[in-house]
Amino acid sequence: MRRGLILGALALAAGGCTYGWVSDANSGSKIEGAYVSYRAPDFSGRNWGDVVLGGSVWVWSWQASDPGASGGEGNFYLNPLGQASPGDTRTTMVMGGWQRTYVSKFGYDTRRFYRNHLFTSTCDIPNNQGPYSGGPYPYNINGPYTSSVCLSEQFPLYPSTTNYVKDPDMIVDPRTLRDYEIDIAGACEEGASRCLRVSVGTANVGDGDLWLLGNSSTPGGTQRRFRRDGSTTDVALPNVAFLYHPEHGHIHLQNWTNLRLRAVTSNCREEVSAANCPVVGNPGKKISFCLTEGATFDSSYSPNPNRAVSCTFDPATGAIQQGIGSGKEDVYSKGLPGQMIGIDGLPSGEYWLEVEVNPANENGQRTILESDYSNNITRIKVAF
Repeated sequence: MRRGLILGALALAAGGCTYGWVSDANSGSKIEGAYVSYRAPDFSGRNWGDVVLGGSVWVWSWQASDPGASGGEGNFYLNPLGQASPGDTRTTMVMGGWQRTYVSKFGYDTRRFYRNHLFTSTCDIPNNQGPYSGGPYPYNINGPYTSSVCLSEQFPLYPSTTNYVKDPDMIVDPRTLRDYEIDIAGACEEGASRCLRVSVGTANVGDGDLWLLGNSSTPGGTQRRFRRDGSTTDVALPNVAFLYHPEHGHIHLQNWTNLRLRAVTSNCREEVSAANCPVVGNPGKKISFCLTEGATFDSSYSPNPNRAVSCTFDPATGAIQQGIGSGKEDVYSKGLPGQMIGIDGLPSGEYWLEVEVNPANENGQRTILESDYSNNITRIKVAF
């Protein structure tokens, strides 16, 4: 095998303006005076495990009493080049790429959000709203409305008195994707004579733990969901499929990750436009032997001690139990069967390696329930 050239996990390193709001998850109303802190995780290198976080970039959602709020109550604005109005004091910059955002407000449970910031020029903010009433938003060094400078997002918080369901939130760890090789030894699966083998780590960054129950002799499965008070509720998952593979002697969870390559062209060189790149090669669909906790992804999370911490399978009854705790990560190394994309016939060049966890099927159904599906895709640039 030979190793390909890694071009970088984050194609967009520049910073950008950010606008958003913190809301009550039950009522949808905006929350004034909420604390929002952005920290960039270090996703460089070819590794996995407890992520290292950068320094904090913080802001508050505006209150009616703030000078210059002018109708922007509950919103926050991160824009170092905003107008010098009396209320324009909380201004800074958030970098592009993955960010872990910590959001808190007295009377609400704090939450963490992992999202990939891909700045565009489409933030729809009225010119007369909030502290930036003196002119259009966003601004850029070279003038207003240049491309790739803006992001709009929302952060819902649950009141601490609410016995809400704490769901998992799955992402693909970009660090693991850098552990890849081009296999030209003729040992590729599915008839391919040349393939890209890649390690994939799927991390749970949600408030709640992922716990799956099922049986290899019956279709479907169940997701056990934890509430705030520790009680549970079981929800049927019609798109879950556990299959017993006699050649392996154990069960597999179907359709856990999709692996794709996209050829980089002139109109999709940046990650914000990568979805416009054509899919090439023979995409891979990764089944999972078992969802389990191979590593700690973010040690600031507190998994439920009553969660399913390992995979169990009773061959006599077919009963299955498996899961990934909050802040934990499951890693499948590139040497395992199925961790590949067929690349027969592809020319040397630049590609987006794209991996999606918990993908939707043709009917839009996901394998499991999550709190956020917008962060399920991770991409890095590769060349071979």
